[in-house]
Amino acid sequence: MEVLFTEFMSRLKNVHQQMKNALEGLPQEAIDWIPGEQMNSLGGLVAHTVGVELLFFKQTIGGEKVEHRSR
Repeated sequence: MEVLFTEFMSRLKNVHQQMKNALEGLPQEAIDWIPGEQMNSLGGLVAHTVGVELLFFKQTIGGEKVEHRSR
């Protein structure tokens, strides 16, 4: 189980680094820009990603029953 956890955390850190690299140096306007109707900004996508991760950790690892995700 420890090997699985270590590999999972390594991959999660890799994804976080890739997101950081993609956003690094962008002005706030670019992060907040919404490309079209019913589409998300880069900032919105990051917030969604972090929210899903939190939900995963609470439910899967923490054993909490989460009825719905807060916005």
